[in-house]
Amino acid sequence: MNFPISFPLAAAADGPAPPLPKVLDAGRFQRAVHEAALRCRDGADGFAVILLSLERWPALASVYDRGSSEQLFAEILQRLRQAVGKRGQVAWLHSAQFAILAETACPGSQRAFGQQLYALISRPYLVDGGELVLQAAAGLGSFPQDGATADAVCDAAAAALRYHQQLGRYGLACFDVQLGHTVRRQAELERSLRKALGRGEFVLEYQPRLHAGSMQVVAAEALLRWDHPQLGRIGPLEFVAQAEAQGLIGEIGRWVLDSACEFGASLLRAGRPLRVSVNLSARQLEDARIVEDVAQALARAQLPPELLELELTESVLVEDHERCAALLRRLKALGVLLSVDDFGTGYSSLAYLQLFPVDAIKLDKTFVNREGGPVTGMKLVKALIDLAHALDLEVVAEGVEGPEVLLFLQANGCDEIQGYLVSRPLPAPQLRQFCERHRGAWAPPAAPRRCRKC
Repeated sequence: MNFPISFPLAAAADGPAPPLPKVLDAGRFQRAVHEAALRCRDGADGFAVILLSLERWPALASVYDRGSSEQLFAEILQRLRQAVGKRGQVAWLHSAQFAILAETACPGSQRAFGQQLYALISRPYLVDGGELVLQAAAGLGSFPQDGATADAVCDAAAAALRYHQQLGRYGLACFDVQLGHTVRRQAELERSLRKALGRGEFVLEYQPRLHAGSMQVVAAEALLRWDHPQLGRIGPLEFVAQAEAQGLIGEIGRWVLDSACEFGASLLRAGRPLRVSVNLSARQLEDARIVEDVAQALARAQLPPELLELELTESVLVEDHERCAALLRRLKALGVLLSVDDFGTGYSSLAYLQLFPVDAIKLDKTFVNREGGPVTGMKLVKALIDLAHALDLEVVAEGVEGPEVLLFLQANGCDEIQGYLVSRPLPAPQLRQFCERHRGAWAPPAAPRRCRKC
């Protein structure tokens, strides 16, 4: 049994711990859980282990003086003891991490207790004359449903908490069969990710983009996939964040750039020029080598820069617009096209985009398929198309799935469409076949509306 989730204490929280009446340490808590498991085998009711982590505690501890920090800490412990009462035990593990043993009968009552405990901890605290609301994440494991031993139940609670924290969530996460499967799958991905590139397990699929008026194929978006030898094909949402955490996203990103540029060059050599778009993550844009990476990928493949489009997320533009604008000007100087992916999901506006040398916006599918019916929601899309064109920006509609949406986009001047109505992402050979049979239409890449030499 172990409690692997920990944060270092801030300087203001260092030194001797405050008095902890009726609060166990980690060793005594482990013994208490073992004893509870033995009582259950002798006929007693079940129990739950809850691991609670107060988020951003080191930062909070550095804001308040030592006396206020200890007062806050004592209030937290008092609330935990109040919630547990005579039904269990409270332990302080490390920093602002706690373990609770709740001897309640069934999983339903255990979950209800966990929710009550979380609500109690989340109520405002009075510190230095002002109110403070703490954010916390908690994981719950039940005996014997989530583990046949004391150690297994503690591990289940730790896994639930860790999973919640990895997703950036607050609140209570209860371990269950599905979460156990997800945790084991994630652990397997973590173990094998570092070797995946060397083993040639990454592949690219391409989703075609069509000119909305002529329905000619004008571009294809490169989408990363992982062909895991045991788990099969895996989409990027499952592993890109882990690749960033392991420091692998730069190497993987360079492979994507090289592969996409080589594919575009192969089409050009075959007399079928097609613009290829590649997504750049926020982490890639933080890498000082990104401009050099793009330039080298173009050079190695001998791909004209106008046949490469780089897609960046809207949130990147908002976070540090001065640094980002300077970086985009350097990328634009290479001759590539730049587009803003998933436009409408962040905080930027079309007017804000004038600060950046972008050529197009890609409307997020939540805009295209807005609540109230797609055509009703498209009134907003029409306004965005008109405003974008006024700013000399191309408009690509993502997630086009219904014929009525396509007709609306065509009638209102959308430039390009992409979505399952046209095609799912395809392996490179199938994309070639799609383009050949799709009315025999390969459209030469058109110059963007906005030719800014920034």
